[in-house]
This record gives sequence, C-alpha cells and structure tokens, in this order.
Amino acid sequence: MSGNKAVVVLNCRIRTRACKDYKSLKCEIEIGRESSTTLAEMFTCCFGLPCEPQDGAAARLPQQICIDCLPLLKQSYILKRTDIGADELIRLGLEDIGNNNNNSNSAAASAERAAGRQRRQ
Repeated sequence: MSGNKAVVVLNCRIRTRACKDYKSLKCEIEIGRESSTTLAEMFTCCFGLPCEPQDGAAARLPQQICIDCLPLLKQSYILKRTDIGADELIRLGLEDIGNNNNNSNSAAASAERAAGRQRRQ
C-alpha cells in the first residue's frame, strides 16, 4: 500500500464548485478585535438564506466554504454590518431632527397662542 493520502474534494456552499481547501460553516471567525461569529451566521446575514446544520444531512447542501470565498464572505459581512449600523445612526439622527422641529414648532405655536390671547385682552 502506498503512503498517498486520499484528497477529499467537497463543494463550496457559495459557488458550488469543488474545493480542496475549505472551512466548515460551523467555524468561528474573528471580526474585529472583540467580535466573532460563525461562517453560517455570516452566510445567512449576507445572503438571507438559511444555513442550518441539518442542511447537510437532509438537503445534502454543502457545509463548507472554500478558502477562495472566505475573504469575500468576511468582507461582505463587514460591509453589511457597517451599513446596518450607519442606517440606524442616520435614522436616529433624522428622528432627533424631526423631534427638535416638532418641539420648535410646538413652542412657536404656543408663543403665538399666548400673544393672541394678550392682544385680545
């Protein structure tokens, strides 16, 4: 018997191509200095597709991502999370502006009503 190892070739979940070097969807990936998530969570966040452990057995869906797709997925995930955070900040800022305008308008309306009462008296 020869000393050659059998090479396992699996399909990538993202591009459905055969890959020899891959990471499991269960693999934890660091995002920034204080945050981490699994490849499955990143996949679901970026693509809006469910990625469950039972997908592999029941649906026979690939349970790994090739090394070539890994940096692309990470970059997409970071971009999406950044956009979600920016959207929340923008919406809060617009809400604050709206509240300030309403308060200013309310104060101005109250002042006008008070001035009108004073003129009538």
